[in-house]
Amino acid sequence: MLALYIVLGLVGGGLILLSAFGGHDHAMDHGDVAFDGEMSADHDLHIEPAHDGDVPASDIWLPFLSLRFWTYFAALTGVLGTLLTLFTDLASATVAILSFGIGAVGGIAVAYAIRYLQVSETDSSVSSQDLLGSDARVTVSIQPGSEGKIRCTVKGETIDLLATADTEAPLPVGAEVVIVGLEGTVARVEPKGNMW
Repeated sequence: MLALYIVLGLVGGGLILLSAFGGHDHAMDHGDVAFDGEMSADHDLHIEPAHDGDVPASDIWLPFLSLRFWTYFAALTGVLGTLLTLFTDLASATVAILSFGIGAVGGIAVAYAIRYLQVSETDSSVSSQDLLGSDARVTVSIQPGSEGKIRCTVKGETIDLLATADTEAPLPVGAEVVIVGLEGTVARVEPKGNMW
């Protein structure tokens, strides 16, 4: 059994270290993504439309179907089994029960904790509904028939977006605008003075 514990500890611990120190893709796939914008901190912003009455597909989630569960289960079981085998006089059956039991509980706890944090982060992100009606400032002039760029602050996040306007006159850098619509990845804006 010691060989099994060592292999589990190395595989699980190696995957944890790889995820901690390896490259990360911060983009998250949330299903029907209506808009990908650019935040000023060079992170991808994913905006989803809010649909009244939609039932999330992830209402039922089992940690045993998660790679994260198996990674932490293997690491905890392996490390604990190795330590109990080498440094205690417990019977191998007792070591196995303790190691696999604590590994399972730890794997479930980590999987649920990280899932909770991901759901909380998703719920606090900016949605397309949050952008509509927001004030913004032109950062790259918007010429008639072409795109420019705007910057707005929504829910404490500074967001840069490509933008177009239905005006005949160009909107210069610094002009104050209001976001009146989203067309794919481009915001449609109107000069703030035209709104009132």
